[in-house]
Amino acid sequence: MPMSDVIAITFTGLVIVFCGLILLIAFVYILSMILKKSKSDEKPAPKTVSAPAPAPVSMPSAQIEDGISDEVIAVISAAIAAMSDSDNTVYAVRSIKKVAKVGRPVWATAGLQENTRAF
Repeated sequence: MPMSDVIAITFTGLVIVFCGLILLIAFVYILSMILKKSKSDEKPAPKTVSAPAPAPVSMPSAQIEDGISDEVIAVISAAIAAMSDSDNTVYAVRSIKKVAKVGRPVWATAGLQENTRAF
């Protein structure tokens, strides 16, 4: 095959690919404009006034094992408070205990199980 045919085929292929990309970009742009216009036509929902939150129920104090620092207790409590905010459920800490170390750490065991299970 002569070199002029190779160059012509390569150039034609590149032109077709880039024209296809330009058409695809134009299609996505036009589609996004249509969707933005249809979203702006919708009226926003009226805001509802919610009742004030009920007063928190007093819970008995949690049983905390000796040797657990105040920082760890604060972090555990903050994580539980964040979790209860996300799904509007109230959670309570009833006890905090250290787990005895046996063999490898829990995360190492989970990683080992994840990487060695059957396909």
